[in-house]
Amino acid sequence: MRCVRRFVFLCALPLLMAGCGGSAGSGGSAPVYPDLTGNWNINIISNLSGIVDRNFVVGGYISNTEGSVSGILHVTGSNCYTAATDIPITGAITTKSVLSISSAPVAGQILTVTGIAVVTPSGNGAIGGTYTIAGGCAGGDNGMVIGILQPPFTNTYTGSMTLGLSNSSIAMTMTTVQSGPDADGEYSVTGSATFGGTACFTKGTITSSAIFGGEIQVSITTDNNGSVQFTGMANPNPDGISILASIKATSGSCAGQIGIGILSAP
Repeated sequence: MRCVRRFVFLCALPLLMAGCGGSAGSGGSAPVYPDLTGNWNINIISNLSGIVDRNFVVGGYISNTEGSVSGILHVTGSNCYTAATDIPITGAITTKSVLSISSAPVAGQILTVTGIAVVTPSGNGAIGGTYTIAGGCAGGDNGMVIGILQPPFTNTYTGSMTLGLSNSSIAMTMTTVQSGPDADGEYSVTGSATFGGTACFTKGTITSSAIFGGEIQVSITTDNNGSVQFTGMANPNPDGISILASIKATSGSCAGQIGIGILSAP
């Protein structure tokens, strides 16, 4: 996942350098705040060495009503948080895009982020700043945060997956439509998938899913009365978006087959 974090950093950096959002207009007009509403993918990069959680990813729903910020986030890649646990946040943003948010205590841990949040008129967004964690397993951790407003997972993704047991390659196309968020700050997709180059299955329907930040988890019911679990991390780039992913056949005639690969979309 280090390469994914590096790409997210490179995508977000130009936005952070471009400016600091709205202002309180002239002539007594109403103040203009950045619109943070959406699914955010935020990388946590620690200043400390030898800690339990060196780097991890925070993702989920953030929104604001004028200067008041709220949301629900989830953490992946951490030994101190579990991905399924809701992390409610509250805070504030100014008309100059200065952001300050803090989480409710989760397992005794309070995450605080301060920095700049920029959203362009076209809907591209980036966050950059610093964080601290007080209390609990990760207490005392601090460092840098940088992330993006994740584009919706509404697209057709194509690519190939290399199966570990046979070292063979199968083609995969997945078409998804995103909805949400739900009460836990997670998004979901509906859609279908097709497969080529394997006798196990040729197509399937998405039956359940969970999205927070750039992470997508999808369960696909296949035409061999089996199921496939698809898990990936999205990487927006100048050419579109790619998903570094793994698949695992969890039931059916090819149960146990595992593969990795990249699906891409314009």
